[in-house]
Amino acid sequence: MSAGRAQPVTRRALLTGLAAGAASACAPRAATPSAASSTLPEPPPLPQRERGVCLAHDVADGGRRGYGSAPCAQVLDRLVTLGVTSVSLSPYGFVRRGGRIERVDEDSIGETDGRIARVTEAARARGLRVVLKPHLWLDDGSFVGHLDRTRAPAFLEAYDDFLGHYAQLAEALALDALVVGTELGGFTRAHGGLLSRWATAARVRFRGELVYAANWDELPHLTDATGLDTLGVQFYPPVARHTSDDDATIVGRMHAALDGALADAARLGRPLVLTEVGYRADPEALLHPSGWPEHRVTRADAAHQARAFRLLGHALAARPAVRGLYVWKVFSDPESREEGPAGFSPLRTPTARVLARLFGGRA
Repeated sequence: MSAGRAQPVTRRALLTGLAAGAASACAPRAATPSAASSTLPEPPPLPQRERGVCLAHDVADGGRRGYGSAPCAQVLDRLVTLGVTSVSLSPYGFVRRGGRIERVDEDSIGETDGRIARVTEAARARGLRVVLKPHLWLDDGSFVGHLDRTRAPAFLEAYDDFLGHYAQLAEALALDALVVGTELGGFTRAHGGLLSRWATAARVRFRGELVYAANWDELPHLTDATGLDTLGVQFYPPVARHTSDDDATIVGRMHAALDGALADAARLGRPLVLTEVGYRADPEALLHPSGWPEHRVTRADAAHQARAFRLLGHALAARPAVRGLYVWKVFSDPESREEGPAGFSPLRTPTARVLARLFGGRA
């Protein structure tokens, strides 16, 4: 997700057949409201009409509770009740040494084309918009934005094939949007014409909306959005310096970060969407929003996550120029064990009630 963000070992281990996380990871999250009390009133429903969730495929149990499964259908029903209007789906590619990219095989436990087709059908049946948002993992577990540029020739050729495959799949499934790249700042900063190259290549195969999902600190460095319809930002700026920072201070920092992203989008002549925004259920979520639970958690406390989204609601209500947002993240399995009690998923925390209010739904 954001710069310096290590990738989640649990999911990577599952995908390579190693041990899964402990069963206790799915224990219900206990909220302690006094630890994160808010001094602002409840935010109003958001003006943004694109109210999305990043739907993550659960690879446990051989992928049988992942995209397109019966448990996934239950999650989609829950999202509709909350007022969600759009979901993003993320197939993963694995960048090997030398720059080669391995896609998920159809017989794997991952996000196969068949599973993407089935979850798309289920989402469409519920009136949801569907966005295809491919992600990359690096073989050394580091953040994709730090991808070594010495791999550039091999990687760029491999990425053309990777993107071409998913552009073709997006067209075959008549998806609403395709993200042509996610957090690839190491390359977009060094190669100014890359976004245009990727958008042009994707447009040959896909007629829907084309988006680029920039890391939160990458947008100021983008110089050309030719061929793109929309600019996305993975919105993980640190907005607190201390756990004691008050609500008004945090909302002010959120406003500043949103204003900076909107200014960059305006400079490039494109609308802005928050392609990801998420907070862990722990006291440091606003200090280090991009940290994975495995690496940043001090203690689990869902009240802090609920507070963070409440404050984000205040910030977004005052910035209607932001077209939409996608909450990171909800798993395809309502009983997922991929994250512990301090993870990002809001469905089993008080945050679900906050999102229902923001999205105009029901908790």
